[in-house]
Amino acid sequence: MKKRNHLFLLFFMAPIMFWSCQQNQYPSRINIDEDIYLSDEGKEKIEKYLSGLEAQSASLDKESYLDYEIFLTVENSRKMAESQSDKQDWISQTLARVITDALVYPDDGMTLNVKFNQKQTQDRNYIYSIDSILLVNSLTHNLPGDAFQSQLEKAQVAYQNFDFEETIGHLNNVIDYHPEWVEALELRAQAFTEMEEYEYAREDYETLKSLNDSNYRYYYRLAEVGFAMNLYAFAQEKLDTVIMLTDSMNTATFILKGNIAMENLEMDQAEIYFHKAVELAPETQEVWLARREYYLKKDDDINACHDLIEASKLGPLSQEESLALKICAIYEQP
Repeated sequence: MKKRNHLFLLFFMAPIMFWSCQQNQYPSRINIDEDIYLSDEGKEKIEKYLSGLEAQSASLDKESYLDYEIFLTVENSRKMAESQSDKQDWISQTLARVITDALVYPDDGMTLNVKFNQKQTQDRNYIYSIDSILLVNSLTHNLPGDAFQSQLEKAQVAYQNFDFEETIGHLNNVIDYHPEWVEALELRAQAFTEMEEYEYAREDYETLKSLNDSNYRYYYRLAEVGFAMNLYAFAQEKLDTVIMLTDSMNTATFILKGNIAMENLEMDQAEIYFHKAVELAPETQEVWLARREYYLKKDDDINACHDLIEASKLGPLSQEESLALKICAIYEQP
């Protein structure tokens, strides 16, 4: 009888124990340096956001000899690992704003360094200026009531669920009344881009640029949208502004410049840009895939296969790329 009772108890408790383990799989707690002061409400929002990212752990630190720098490290976020580059950038920007809002004593010129450590994908680093983020958030602080903030939060959830039409619907309700709300404009522009409504995305990015003409990201997004609309001279102009503002070129800039050159049939110039992208970030899958497209356009199947093989070592491929990889394997057989 006792044995039967134990079996019944085990049968009854097993689902609860399993549910409990699942609940603790992604802890929302964040370890905070004692020299960093956050509001209780702000800390709660940070932990809620980190829980939504399904991160294993996170820490917010401040080096004693660098009072103007804060370091956020997020370990193994499943949502970050599964997201595309555009969405990763948006996730990081949103997290940076949440932290900035939570700071009790933000100093002018303070810098927030956000780092995502991933076991199976490349680590990503983002650096934000606290004062510029606060400038952005000052637009939201003056909004009347919570109704518009609620609409924005619903839009964010819809975007994370890839429901871009619903995202835009919520954001239209916000922007119609507050046309200079930066966070809403940024998210709507990204949703329009996902839906390939490039003209509308361009309008939103132009509005954002007019609100902050020193933010190089808006010029880069305009360059991307312009390229998608076959406006290559426009895209090139915006990229030149990005380079002027940052005084540098990253892999994304090299790739987009290479794509523009390729569309303009400037193949020698395109080759230079794609080679530089690979040299700069050989651990990034997108640089190998970008250069592969260049080789395919030149009918250089050998080098195209080489770059596809290198890309396959860095992450999953699309269905078309996986099929091409099998064909490359056949070609390589003696």
